[in-house]
Amino acid sequence: MLITTREVECLMQSFRKKFRGLSIVSLPVAILAMALAIGSSAQQVEGNEQGSESGKNAIKEISKVLGTTTKEISDAPLSDFQMVEMDNGRIAYTKTDGEYAFVGDLYGWTDQRFVNLTQIQKSKALLSMFTSLPEVSTINYSPEEGEDPAVVYVFTDVDCGYCRLLHEHMAEYHAQNIEIRYLGYPRAGINSRAYNRLVSAWCAEDRHDVLARVKNGTAVNEEEYSVNPECAENVDKHYELGQKIEITGTPTNVLPNGKVVPGFTQAADLRDMIDS
Repeated sequence: MLITTREVECLMQSFRKKFRGLSIVSLPVAILAMALAIGSSAQQVEGNEQGSESGKNAIKEISKVLGTTTKEISDAPLSDFQMVEMDNGRIAYTKTDGEYAFVGDLYGWTDQRFVNLTQIQKSKALLSMFTSLPEVSTINYSPEEGEDPAVVYVFTDVDCGYCRLLHEHMAEYHAQNIEIRYLGYPRAGINSRAYNRLVSAWCAEDRHDVLARVKNGTAVNEEEYSVNPECAENVDKHYELGQKIEITGTPTNVLPNGKVVPGFTQAADLRDMIDS
């Protein structure tokens, strides 16, 4: 690093005070040492800036590899690493200098045991995607008795035997003080026959009645509902959300703790999972 003549003069004055009593021979050595220290500090700052830029580049690249966008960046529990939360709920870790990155579970020692820190963060991120949904966008089945029911979000389809089975056990879920909130997920895709039937339920005046009927294969007359962009858009958003978090089938349950449980689960077992 180059320093100006004026800076040298200031250094000399500072050194004369600081190193008063040193011999003529020793003084230049002290000045040289201080100058080297300043140069080293400047190089460290420059290195940190380069490392920061490399870290940003690493985050961009890992987002490309995972095929999604970055939602949030924060300090990781692991020293010299950043935690990168992706838009689809996945978690990546990148070294602050951009040299290394990994996607996987990070465990930490907590309460005399190893805890999956990555899964905890993923669950929080995932749950926020669902709690941010307007309540009117889902078809909800709440227990008539009990206070503060545990809300379970369920991706459902009309051509799904286990979805029908889950629906038939609704009273048992309510007995466990569980509220079911359905999201429409036509496995055949948008604009499929299943999609249209789900939209008919979401757009019906009595959504509970029509959903039960289309699940049982009963035809619904167009006069019984009116398709409008707002209610059809709910199913579109649910399908997009299911694709984003990479669900593999229906029913898929998202518990209040953010845990994803695929398939039909008995009410008592689901309650145990919620309380665990």
